[in-house]
Amino acid sequence: QRRYITRTRSYLSQFDASAHFGLGGDTEIEMVRVTWPNADVETFSNVPINQKVVLKFGSGMPVN
Repeated sequence: QRRYITRTRSYLSQFDASAHFGLGGDTEIEMVRVTWPNADVETFSNVPINQKVVLKFGSGMPVN
């Protein structure tokens, strides 16, 4: 699954930068790959399910 998140700003507005993914019957997430705005790519493993997770730039494994 893929989600594109772009931040936009305007007067008196806010933006939720979260993405929701349904897993169907799956019980685990094998990997999450994030391409950051500066074009760096990272993968995150052992991502918990059924909860909100914050992925922080620089804390995953870089993809070469």
